[in-house]
Amino acid sequence: MEYCYCLSFKIHTILSIGIFLFMLCKALSNYYRFTPSQRHLYLFLSVLCAPQQAFATSLPQSSWPELNHHPFLLIGAGLTFTLVMFLTRKKLRKPLSPQQQDLSQDSLFASAPIAMGVVHNRVIQRVNDELCSLSGYSRHELTGTNSRLLYFDDQEFVRIGQEHADQLSISGHGSLKCWWRRKNGAKIFVSIETKPQDSNHPESATIFSVKDITGDKKFVENLIHNETYYRTMIEMAVDGILIGNHEGIIVEANHQICDMLQMKRETLVGHHITELPFTHESMDTTPFRFDLMQQGKVVIRERRFQRPNGEIIHVEMRSKMMPDGTYQSIYRDITKAKLTQQALRESENKFALAFAASPDAININRLEDGRYIAVNNGFTEISGYTWEEVKNKTTLDLGIWHDRNDRERFIYALTTKGFCNNLEAVFKRKDGSLGTGLVSARIIKIGDIPHTLSITRDVSQERQDAADLKRLQVAIDQAGEVVVITDPIGKIQYANPAFEQVTGYRLDEVYLKNPRLLKSGEHDEQFYQSLWQTISSGKRWSGRMVNRKKDGSLYTEEAAISPVFDAQGKIVNYVAIKRDITDQLGLEAQYQQAQKMESIGRLTGGVAHDFNNILAVIIGYSEMAMAKIESGNPLYHDLDKILEAAHRSAEIVQQLLAFARKQSIAPQIIQLNQRVESLLKMLRRLIGESVELHWLPCDHLGKILVDPAQVDQILANLCINARDAIESTGTIWLRTSQVYLDQKFCNQHPDASERPHVLLEVIDNGCGMEKEVMQMIFDPFFTTKGVAGTGLGLATVYGIVTQNKGIITVDSQPNKGTTFSVYLPVAEDAKFSEAVEEELRETIMGQGEWILLVEDDPAILQLACTMLDTLNYRVLPAASPHEALLKIGSHAAPISLLLTDVIMPGMNGAQLAEHLMSQYPQLRVLYMSGYTADIIGQHGVLDENIPFVQKPFDLTTLSAKIHQVLSKRGKALRDQTDSVYTE
Repeated sequence: MEYCYCLSFKIHTILSIGIFLFMLCKALSNYYRFTPSQRHLYLFLSVLCAPQQAFATSLPQSSWPELNHHPFLLIGAGLTFTLVMFLTRKKLRKPLSPQQQDLSQDSLFASAPIAMGVVHNRVIQRVNDELCSLSGYSRHELTGTNSRLLYFDDQEFVRIGQEHADQLSISGHGSLKCWWRRKNGAKIFVSIETKPQDSNHPESATIFSVKDITGDKKFVENLIHNETYYRTMIEMAVDGILIGNHEGIIVEANHQICDMLQMKRETLVGHHITELPFTHESMDTTPFRFDLMQQGKVVIRERRFQRPNGEIIHVEMRSKMMPDGTYQSIYRDITKAKLTQQALRESENKFALAFAASPDAININRLEDGRYIAVNNGFTEISGYTWEEVKNKTTLDLGIWHDRNDRERFIYALTTKGFCNNLEAVFKRKDGSLGTGLVSARIIKIGDIPHTLSITRDVSQERQDAADLKRLQVAIDQAGEVVVITDPIGKIQYANPAFEQVTGYRLDEVYLKNPRLLKSGEHDEQFYQSLWQTISSGKRWSGRMVNRKKDGSLYTEEAAISPVFDAQGKIVNYVAIKRDITDQLGLEAQYQQAQKMESIGRLTGGVAHDFNNILAVIIGYSEMAMAKIESGNPLYHDLDKILEAAHRSAEIVQQLLAFARKQSIAPQIIQLNQRVESLLKMLRRLIGESVELHWLPCDHLGKILVDPAQVDQILANLCINARDAIESTGTIWLRTSQVYLDQKFCNQHPDASERPHVLLEVIDNGCGMEKEVMQMIFDPFFTTKGVAGTGLGLATVYGIVTQNKGIITVDSQPNKGTTFSVYLPVAEDAKFSEAVEEELRETIMGQGEWILLVEDDPAILQLACTMLDTLNYRVLPAASPHEALLKIGSHAAPISLLLTDVIMPGMNGAQLAEHLMSQYPQLRVLYMSGYTADIIGQHGVLDENIPFVQKPFDLTTLSAKIHQVLSKRGKALRDQTDSVYTE
């Protein structure tokens, strides 16, 4: 029995020791793959279990039967080791995170020296430069293309697809060899290694690497195993290379890794891979993945080394375990790339910040189709469109370009130069309003796809301000007012063109000079001191002052001078706005004169009617009384004096009405030269033999529209006035010419118009006039001739000229003569008419025709009845229009003529005539009135082709008017010519 116990003990002991040694070997094989904490745990368990082992083996055999429980203790220790190793191995096999996988793949594509790509459903998703170089295709030609493009034929394409699917289903990765065709048609034999991009989802995209193995395979294999070539390749490699054995001890290092770490080869070879100068953060962040290396995978990690001088470098570490258990690591210095990436990230962050915060509109459009892929807040504020409204749309869809030419210039700049700088274009906002922008653009690539990055600065307000400033400058330059800007001490810095027009000084002549050079001497020093004290205290000064021009002449200006302040309230300039009012003051004087004339005219018009009626009675009864007595009778002589005085009174009334522009006229189209020549004999007799009369006509003179009788009045009055200015002997010149009145002349004479005029000048070398006299010569009843003059001659001329829309001026100096200038407008588009037949001077008797006489003044009614009866007409008198309607309705004999007053109570003469002519179409009408022409014209009587006789009239005038109306010849004249009208 004791023997059985001993045998059982020995068997258990041997088994425990065997299990312990086996697990110890497994643990030692993974020792250097552990992290420091795992190593500590391993040592702790070893120390914990070792005494048990030693105790069991050191007991004497005699006590073994009593310690038959020790094998179980040893087996428990072994199981503990097994559990530790299982947990440790599970930890080592922990898969990479998705972020780490993405980073590894990006780094792989960025720097892998072999051809690589990504394919999904046999459509190429991504390729690197090595694959483009191997196949001969560009990245753009491969991306998004079916992988069939690379295979030699369809059979090869189908075979590889099936073979790859079988490999993935079995092992999860593929290793294939097949024939490819390059872009140039060359046939190559390639080796393809594949694996899923996401190991947890095999159906996702597949990463593949390609190697051209068209050459001699045996040569390549021999080259790899040939130590000479192998070492040469290692030493010639650009990257650092380390080779280690299965225990992790470095056995080979090329000079590039030595230079990279700034360490000698002797300090690297023989040391464990973990003893490299890794930074703690690097090891903690990305520990070694020996488990992946044992699976034959390439482990790619980014590490940071610390050189002996303390400098930190970044490297990309690629490690893979060989079939014999050794491993190889390739180190690439990516410090510059990391710094570049960091700078790029900082730049991208800055760009993102600038993109978001920029007040300018920034937008990115795809170059291929012009669609928006990004806009910033500035774009929204300037255009009014939100990102949702412009997403995947084009500028044409939105109609942002207001002018197609701007868009064409933008595209032309991008296609020809690749950029566009400060293109000024008009754009349309969402609300339809227009703006102006400066557009700058560049072509950029985003994921190898060309895009346009455009920056638009809204300069609408700047352009508007510039336009406003330009308009202001133009307005100031073209303004009639003088604008002067001085510095704080009064030196001229700017003056507009009006300054030169008014003063005669150019800007360069007055620049940095004081405006005191314009002083006229008309103001005392107190005036200028008060002005300066006002503006220098920050107040505005306004008033009138007299200044002297460059030529020495004086002018009066109305000025407003204001100080200009800066942001601190300090006076930096003075601005003076001035206006030359010299002409205005003259116009004001003329206006006052015109008002005085108008007052006299209104007074004249007011009394003309009653005065004419009185004169009509005096003239009518005087003529009829004289007709009843013999010429030798003393009473006849007295009546003739009464008649002469009445006619003289009537002429004075007509002169007053002519001055007031209220008398009736009969204008005609006449040639002024012809009219003057027809009056020369009469004018020479009028001025006497002691005064010479010279006639200086213009050969080419336009025609004028005027009453010929009024021309006679103008010439007679002006010649008589010139004759009276000559004391004994002298000369009068009559001169005509044609002139065009310009704007300057019209500004000085408000009644003038810019058009051609005929100029009639009456010039004498008489005594001339003082300035004070010239201001009153056109006043009625003003005369320098004492009791010999009435003061109506020049007043009548003034009234006639103004009534015919003309201008009369006078220029005179004492002892140097006088010149009267009469400007009459040339007739334009006027209808030429035949001269009206001169009124007959002999009394024409009637043939007993019936005349309906309507007059509301009893004295005139009785006088007209007597005169008509004297002229052998039968009269049907009526004191009102109502009475006239009653009488003509009950009158049996036909009425030949209606002789009616114009203005009557209840119904005027025109209304009465219209009513009667509707019943008696053959009725003739002759109007009469003692009112002025302006009042009569309001009742439609002085229109064209309407016969009219002005009160007071004599028997001869009345007979001639009636004869013209009743006769056929008079009717023809009425139908063919212009008749009496008034202004």
